[in-house]
This record gives sequence, C-alpha cells and structure tokens, in this order.
Amino acid sequence: SSTDYRLSEDQKEYLTTMVEDLSAYKMFKGFTLRDEPSIAHAKTFGTVTEYLNSLKPDAFYYTSLLPIYCNDFTKFSQENTTDRELAYKDYIDAFSDEIGTFVYDSYPLWKDPVRGTTSLDATWFQNLRLVAESAKEKDYDPGITIQSCAFGSAGAQDTSQHKRAITSKADVPFKLYPS
Repeated sequence: SSTDYRLSEDQKEYLTTMVEDLSAYKMFKGFTLRDEPSIAHAKTFGTVTEYLNSLKPDAFYYTSLLPIYCNDFTKFSQENTTDRELAYKDYIDAFSDEIGTFVYDSYPLWKDPVRGTTSLDATWFQNLRLVAESAKEKDYDPGITIQSCAFGSAGAQDTSQHKRAITSKADVPFKLYPS
C-alpha cells in the first residue's frame, strides 16, 4: 500500500458514494481508474485501489498501462535510463506493487492503409514476456486490452501504420490467446 499519498475526506466521501451507487446494479463489477498513466501515478493509484477494495473487495478496479512501444518511455521509469526494457519493467513492477494487478494496452496487428498489408508489431512478444515474468515473480493476473474497432485517421492519403481493428473471426483468438 502507498504511504506517499493520502485521500482527503472529500475524496473518500466521493468514492464511497460512487461505489455505493454503482453497487446497486447487478452488472457493476468494477471500473477503470485511469488509462495509460505515468509511473509517477503508481502510488496514488495504490492508495485509491486500497480504499476502493475496503469498500467493495469483490469488485475489480484496474488501471490500463501503456504498451512498451509507447513513444514517450520516460513515463516508464523515474530513473534516468535509455534502456526501454528496463524502464518498462520498472513501470509494470511499480503498478503491480501498488495496485496488485493491471491490464495493459497492446495492439499486435498493424495495417498500412495504402499498401493494404498487415504486420505484427515487433514488440508484441517482448511486452508479453515482460508482463508474464513480472506476473509470475509477483503472483498476479494481468490482462491485455484488445482493440475491436478502428480508430485514428486511416484514410487513403495517410501512409502511416494504424492499429488494426478485428476484421475476421481469426483475429479474435490471436488477440485473446495471450491473455
């Protein structure tokens, strides 16, 4: 649990009311606390998760972490490093230590809209390995966010690669298998 961040009484009241209100619905199972935070937020989310678990321990409160291919990998580590893999390990370890588990964004299939080709992201297996090693060492169950729809500007004039939506039944097991 975190000792660097304390919830105010107003924050506790807000969280308590929110969880009580949502718990009235059978479909409430938990929620995402934040999408793609930097490592600087790990202790804050640890404190919030600890409090939420005290209110409703059977719910799932999670944070969705950045993938290793994130352009700004200074978000991964508070150390001054140029080693992306080491920085990413610091990142996932910080969140697993503070919140217990997480999901992470990783979209393995990339499509070039101009060429019409699809490729596997080069960091897909590296990301899986690092998260799996951390999960095994620290005994937690991570998850992977899969993308099921297209986003971004993938017009014919755009020559950059874009994350690819599920376009066939064959895509689903590929994206779900590692999780």
